[in-house]
Amino acid sequence: MPNLLGKQKHYVVSSSEAGNSSLEQVGGLALELAAYDLQQVPLPPYYSISSAAFDDFIIASGLLDKISTLLQKVSVNTKPEDVRNVSHEIEKSILEATFPNTVLTPIIQAYKSLSGISDKYVRLQPSHVLEESLIPGTEIDREISHIKGEAHLMYAVKRIWTSLFSPDALIHRAKQNYQGGLSMAVIVMRSPQAESSGKAYSLDPISGEVDFITIEAVLGLMISNTLSAYSDVYKIDANDIKLVEKNVAPQEKMYVRKAKADEQNPYLEVNISPEWRRRQKLDDTFVVQLAQIIAKLKKKLGFDVEVNWAYELGKVQITDVHQYSPLHSLSTHTDLKVPNVVITPEPVVAEEPQEVPAEKKSTKPELKLRTPKVNISKLANEVNEMVETGEIASPESPTKLVLEVSAMDNELLASVGGFSAAYIDATQLISKKETIPEAVAKDKSKLSDFVESVALDLSIIGKSAGDNPLFYCFSDLHAFEDLNQPDGAARFNKYPEALLAEYLSIKRAYSVYGVRNVDLVLPGLRTTTELTNLKKALSTQGFRRTKSTQLYAEVSWPAFGFQLAELDNDIVDGIVLHLEKYARNLLGSLSVTENINTVLPAIQALFHSAHKKGFKAILRLPKLELDKVQPLIELGWEYIVLTELPSEPEMTKLSELSQLGSGNGKESRPGRKAKELF
Repeated sequence: MPNLLGKQKHYVVSSSEAGNSSLEQVGGLALELAAYDLQQVPLPPYYSISSAAFDDFIIASGLLDKISTLLQKVSVNTKPEDVRNVSHEIEKSILEATFPNTVLTPIIQAYKSLSGISDKYVRLQPSHVLEESLIPGTEIDREISHIKGEAHLMYAVKRIWTSLFSPDALIHRAKQNYQGGLSMAVIVMRSPQAESSGKAYSLDPISGEVDFITIEAVLGLMISNTLSAYSDVYKIDANDIKLVEKNVAPQEKMYVRKAKADEQNPYLEVNISPEWRRRQKLDDTFVVQLAQIIAKLKKKLGFDVEVNWAYELGKVQITDVHQYSPLHSLSTHTDLKVPNVVITPEPVVAEEPQEVPAEKKSTKPELKLRTPKVNISKLANEVNEMVETGEIASPESPTKLVLEVSAMDNELLASVGGFSAAYIDATQLISKKETIPEAVAKDKSKLSDFVESVALDLSIIGKSAGDNPLFYCFSDLHAFEDLNQPDGAARFNKYPEALLAEYLSIKRAYSVYGVRNVDLVLPGLRTTTELTNLKKALSTQGFRRTKSTQLYAEVSWPAFGFQLAELDNDIVDGIVLHLEKYARNLLGSLSVTENINTVLPAIQALFHSAHKKGFKAILRLPKLELDKVQPLIELGWEYIVLTELPSEPEMTKLSELSQLGSGNGKESRPGRKAKELF
């Protein structure tokens, strides 16, 4: 491509330069990271791709007029389907466009400087130059992780840029009648290959005691909560930063990143040698050093924090910082609002190689990288090959059967090992506690008892299920007629402390009893706004979607089912159709099994809408009448939840139908990238 841009501009800004740059040049996240650096908070090595790179890429690719024309089609009155079409057309144009050499070369060479001799994993995040009010909540914490290699990097940069034109972003700006310019900077940050890693809190996350800093550590990478049961726990006196307690847990396996890039499955499980299994995972010196950093962050930010950290090559690095709100401090006031989450990226400590041109001595030196030009043709071929590989649909598999074990019945618990997963309806669990979570949230002692009681129940179910996944559906207490309160998600929006009390129980089941692979289900949703609010509430307590901890939206109200097509793909991983509730809300008092043909068209439309969005689809069946629900089963759900233990003939019939479901009536399922913690 001919050089249409003239002299090379300042397309890359090193971490040392970011603090002297403008918001319009590097965006808000880059300035935030620079502020952390000034506070001597150790971050991983990173650099910023400036907004000028985006601007000149659009100009050189000849996309400016095309994108401007497409944007004029979007207004507050535009149909959602038309907005998605505009978004898709812009995204396609950006992903297929070729980088001009003047933009491509400095970005690639900055990556080489970051990586060293061999390519290293990085993650990318948008650093917005627009005002925060112009950015939808779904785009605030967007990131792309597990990127390795030049072709992968450049394609990921384009993917980050396309988030500026997501359906949510287009509608959000249209509602505010925004007519100004659009641009974006990007943070590229190295992902540590940690020798040990974990979480740290500026208080005790269970009791809420502010006099102690709590640090959890595992060998290798802590992948969400999958290794929490094997983590060391250190307590440090927050007043004089002295280690006062440590609990060392044996660990038999660890996770490291694969040498070969694999965005979908980036981790390798490694067995730990016997002599290392019982070793302390982080030396006392570094425990104290990390505690000092946590104390400094809390003082600087003015609130309690939850931090992800990694130890690599003799250095502790801070990879994420979030605001942390201990549950017992929440009021039960009906106007309670969940605090916003403060998110920062994965950190690193290293100096960026740079050279200041002799003719340009200034306070903002321009980054000049002396390296050979990148072979664009070769890069384009690599990118095309990667895209083609990524677009291959996942092979179809038979529907998996799940047993609901909420009643804690011995026969059910003994049988759950023969199923693919266990399903827990917290309504049944909590109904036996003689209290409800919102009633204990403000009492520290009662809250601890409640959390421990539910965590113990989960541990019993977890042991019965073995390594199979658990689906935990939060309670829907409108079933109790003496409770004068809203049902489903409306209740949790009114009393977020009730939701968080249950989530604390799940976290305790993780950390104390080793219950893993718990997927969460939000019940009784009527609107997508309710879903977004509840997800934010969970985020304040550290919830992040991963491959082992996914988030599902229960469809029990037809109105929510109709909104499914408008739901952003990155909000949830799937849906759970509660057939009994859904049919009751659609049919009134009529029997669902007697009127299955009446609801079948709506459910078929719902199912296909879910798969077009890339969502997993789960069916929760009422009491079995297989001959009447057979058309539903044959749609091809990922899981079918059975609320009763089937007889042997019923089990045989279900197995046959689930095999049929893998091919009948099922559309091709697009492979969807699950959001990772690291």
